[in-house]
Amino acid sequence: MKNVYQEIINWVSELPYWEQAALDKILSKKAFNDDDYDELLKYLLEDENLADKTEDRVSLDFNQDTQDSQDRPKDILLNEILDLENVNALVPDQKLTFGKNLTAVFGRNGSGKSGYARVLGSAGFTRGDQEVLPDITKPFDKEQPIRAKIKVLISGKEKVVTHEVGRPCPELSSFYVFDSTSVMVHMTGKNSFSFSPAGLSLLTELSSVTDVVRSRLKAKIAELEQPGDFEMYFAGDSEVQEMIKNVSAETDISKLRTMADLSAEDEKRIHELEIEIGSIGLGQYESELEQKRLDLKNLKELHEWLTEAGNILNPKKIFEANEKISQYQEAQKHAREVSVEQFKHNKLTQIGTDVWNEFIQKAHQLAKLEDQNRVPYPDEADICLLCQQPLSDDARKLILRLWAYLVGDIRTELLKLDDEIDQLYKSIKLNEKFSLSKDHSPAITAIAKSHKELSLRVSEQVNNSIQCGRRLLSGISNREVIQTENKLTKSCSQEIMAIIKDLESHISECEQKDVLTQSKRLQLERRSLEHRKKLKELLPQIEVYVNQRIWAQKASKVGGSTRHITKKFNELFDRLVKNRYIEIFEGILSNLGRSLQVEIATSGRKGETLKQIQLKAHKTAVDIADPEKVLSEGEKRAIALADFLTEAALDTTSSGIVLDDPVTSLDLEWRKTIAKILAQESVNRQVIVFTHDMPFLYQLLKCVEEHEIDKKIHWITRGDSDNLPGYVHNNNCPVLEQEYKTSQRARDFYTQAKKAESAKVQEALIREGMAALRTSYEALVVYDVFGGVVTRFEERISIGRIAGLVWDDDVLSEIDTNYSRLSRYIPGHLHSDALAEPLKTDMLKTEFETFDALKNRIKELKKLKSKSGS
Repeated sequence: MKNVYQEIINWVSELPYWEQAALDKILSKKAFNDDDYDELLKYLLEDENLADKTEDRVSLDFNQDTQDSQDRPKDILLNEILDLENVNALVPDQKLTFGKNLTAVFGRNGSGKSGYARVLGSAGFTRGDQEVLPDITKPFDKEQPIRAKIKVLISGKEKVVTHEVGRPCPELSSFYVFDSTSVMVHMTGKNSFSFSPAGLSLLTELSSVTDVVRSRLKAKIAELEQPGDFEMYFAGDSEVQEMIKNVSAETDISKLRTMADLSAEDEKRIHELEIEIGSIGLGQYESELEQKRLDLKNLKELHEWLTEAGNILNPKKIFEANEKISQYQEAQKHAREVSVEQFKHNKLTQIGTDVWNEFIQKAHQLAKLEDQNRVPYPDEADICLLCQQPLSDDARKLILRLWAYLVGDIRTELLKLDDEIDQLYKSIKLNEKFSLSKDHSPAITAIAKSHKELSLRVSEQVNNSIQCGRRLLSGISNREVIQTENKLTKSCSQEIMAIIKDLESHISECEQKDVLTQSKRLQLERRSLEHRKKLKELLPQIEVYVNQRIWAQKASKVGGSTRHITKKFNELFDRLVKNRYIEIFEGILSNLGRSLQVEIATSGRKGETLKQIQLKAHKTAVDIADPEKVLSEGEKRAIALADFLTEAALDTTSSGIVLDDPVTSLDLEWRKTIAKILAQESVNRQVIVFTHDMPFLYQLLKCVEEHEIDKKIHWITRGDSDNLPGYVHNNNCPVLEQEYKTSQRARDFYTQAKKAESAKVQEALIREGMAALRTSYEALVVYDVFGGVVTRFEERISIGRIAGLVWDDDVLSEIDTNYSRLSRYIPGHLHSDALAEPLKTDMLKTEFETFDALKNRIKELKKLKSKSGS
C-alpha cells in the first residue's frame, strides 16, 4: 500500500492551485506569515477571475524525497521529577525516580501522590483535568509559577526540563496520562484522536491554513460591503433617492446613467420652477407655516414647564421642605451638643464647630483606609495619623471616644436626614420638565404676536418661578430654611392652552388648502430634477461602489470549505486507523473478561476525526442508552481505561503512560486483570502507576515479577510530625516486604552514604537507610516472628507453619524499641528531639548490625525449639 504521504500528494494534484501552494508551504516547515496568506489569497482570486494574474506561477513539485515525521521527540524516557514549587501543599526538596519499565508509587489518600501525577498530566497528554492548584492555605499569588524539574533521557542523553504548569512541555508530549477526571471524558465526550499516522497531520494543518485564507477573503468582502453614504446628498423623496437608498450589487447602472443625463431643457426647468414657486409665495407660505409649527412646539414646552413649576413651588411643598431642613438643623445642633463637652479643652477653641466636626470625620475616613486588612485603628502598636508618634493609652481612648461620637444614634439620624434632603435636591435639580436653564423667550415672543399683555404676565410668572426655584435649591443645598416671597402671579396656564388650541386649528386648516398641494407638487418636481443633477456629479463614485458590491457578491461564492479535506482525512483515517482502533479496543475489553456491549462512533470535523464511545442498544432504546446512567461505576472506569490504553497502543510514538488510581471502583478480579494488562504494557513502554490500593499494588508487583522486567516501587507519605503531604521514599513500600527480609537494603544505602559528595546528600541516604531498616523490621515480624503464617494481600493462611513459631518476650520488646528508634530518623518525622548531632554513617551501621544480631537470635531460638521438639 502506498504510504500516507504519497496518497496525499496524489490527491492534492486535484485541488485548486492555491490549496496546492498552501500544502507546498506547509511542507517547507516554515512558519506562515501575512505575506504567505496574502499570496495564497491572490492565487484564489486569480483562479476565480476576481483578480488579474500579475506574474507566472511557480511550478509545484511534490515528488521530492520528504520523510514523514512527527514533531515530538522520539525515544524519551522519564527519569526523575524533583524540586516541585507551589504544587498543592507538597513538601519541597523531594525527588521521585522512575524505572525504564514499570514504576509504582503507593500513597494513602491525601498523602500527596496525586500532586505528582497532576504535574505529569499537565506536561503530557491527558483527556482529564490539567489544572494544578497551589497551596490554598497560603496567600495566593497568580504571578508565582507552579513548576517542577523533570529529568528525561532522550536517545540516552539526559536533559533537565523546567516545566511550568500551563505551558507546553514538548519533551513529555508523548506521555499519555489517565486519572479519575479522565473517565467521563473518555466515556461520554467527543474526543479527537490524539494521534494519527505520520502524514495525516498535513491535512489537519492544510485545513487550518486554508481556513485562514478564507477568513481573510471574508474580511475583504465585509470591508467592501460597508453601507455607502450617498443617501445623505439626496434629502427628501424622489425616484433617484429611492434608488440610491437601495444601491447594491443588483442596482441597474444603466438606469442611473439615464437618470443622470440632464438635458438643457431640464436645467432650464429647474430655474423656471424657482420662479413659479416664488411668484405664488409658496416659499414664504411654507416658511410661515413652519414657524407656526415651531411656535406650537415652544408653547407646549412652556405650558408643561409652568405646570411642573406649580407642582414644585406650591406652598405645601415648600413647607414640607422647610420642615425637613428644620429637623436637620435641630438634629445637627443636638449632635454638636450631645457629647461634645467631653472633648472641651482649655487650649482649643474650635471644638464642636463645623470645622472640628469635619476634621474628625476626615480623620475617621483616613483611619479606615490605613486599616487595610488589620485590626481597626487605633491598635496598641499604631501611631498618630498626624504626627506619626506612638499613641499613649489616653490618646487611644480619646480617639475611640471620638469614633463613638461620630457613629452615635443622633448622628445616624442626622445622616439619614441629610440623605433625604439630598434626594429632594436631586429630584428638583434633575427634573427635565422644570429646568431652570430653559430659555422660554421664543414661546413668550410667540404669545406677544397677538397677546401683548399676556406675554408680560407670562414673562413675570416665568422669572418669579425661576427665582423661587433658585431660592428653593439654594436653601436645600445649604440646609437653610427657605424664605419665600409671595411674588408668584396668577397662573397663565389656561390662557396659554387656549392659544395652543387656536394655533393647532390654524395649522390644520392651512395644511388642507389647495395652495399647499400645489406647493408640494412644484417642490417635488424641483427636487426630482435637483437630485438628477446631483446624481450626475456623484455617478463615478456610485459606479465604483456598485462594482465593488458586485465583486464582493461573486467573491462570497468562492473559496469553498474544508469539507473535502475532512473527507480525505476520514477516508485515510478509516482505512489506516479506525479498524485497528476497534480491533485493539475490543481486544482489551475481552482481556478484561467482561462482555461490555459498547461501540465506537466517529465523525469528521475540520481535518480531524472525532470518536465517541456509545452503548450497543436496541433501536427502540437508543435515546435512553446513556452510558452515564446505564453502566456501573466500575464498568465506566474499565471502558475508559480500555479507551485510554487503546489510544496509547495505537500511537507508535508514545513513550509511556501514567495512571493515577486506575482501579478505583473496580472489584478484585478486575484489579488483577488490570495489573496483568499494565505489566504486559510495561514490557513495551514506560508505565507509571500512582495508587492508594495496596492489594492492587501487590498484584501489579507479582505480575511484573512474572515478566522479569525492571521495576521501581516507591512510597509517598504525610510527615508524622508536621502532617505535610509529599514525603517520597524511593524503593520502599509495604508490598516490598519480601525484599526486606535482610538488612541488605540498609547496607546498600550505607555504602552509598560513605561515597556521598556532600553532607546533605549523605544525611539523606542515611535516613533512607534507616527507613529501609524499619521496613526490614516489619518483614522480620511477618516472616520470622510469625513465620509467614499470615502475609498481607494473600487470600490463604498457612496453618501448617504455626508449629514452627517461637515466642520470646525479650525479642519482641527489643523489636518494638528498635522500630520506634528508627522511626525518629526517617523523612517526615521530627528529628530535633532525637538527634543532638547530624546523622553519621556509623549510626546506620550500628543499627543494621543490631538488626542482624536480633535476626540471628530468632534463628537460634527456632533451632533450639526444633531440637527440643517442643
